[in-house]
Amino acid sequence: MDGEARFSYDSLSDSLIISVKSVEEKVKRNFMFDDFVISLNGRGKVVALEVREVSAYLKQVGVDPVALKTMKGAQLTVRVKRDFIYIGFAIAYLLDNHLVERALPVANIPCALAH
Repeated sequence: MDGEARFSYDSLSDSLIISVKSVEEKVKRNFMFDDFVISLNGRGKVVALEVREVSAYLKQVGVDPVALKTMKGAQLTVRVKRDFIYIGFAIAYLLDNHLVERALPVANIPCALAH
């Protein structure tokens, strides 16, 4: 997986945090919808994603939540398209001693870009 991010999973709160924030960057705004929290820096760059109740989300998209216990890597994906911003993440985990990578969507957010 290229563009590796730091990640942490808290089993007590069942939340997964994926961060690409550098040491000098500060989170200026958080946006929450459903069980997702998207963090932006002062320039509007997405620097972190928190997935709350991540086990339920993984089940919903066909991934066994046991993957959270064998995670080896994570990636945050943000792509600006003409009419929307795509936000998603990928996880890499061990399944039967094989590394599995799975990309998962979070949102397509409509936007109006100046031309």
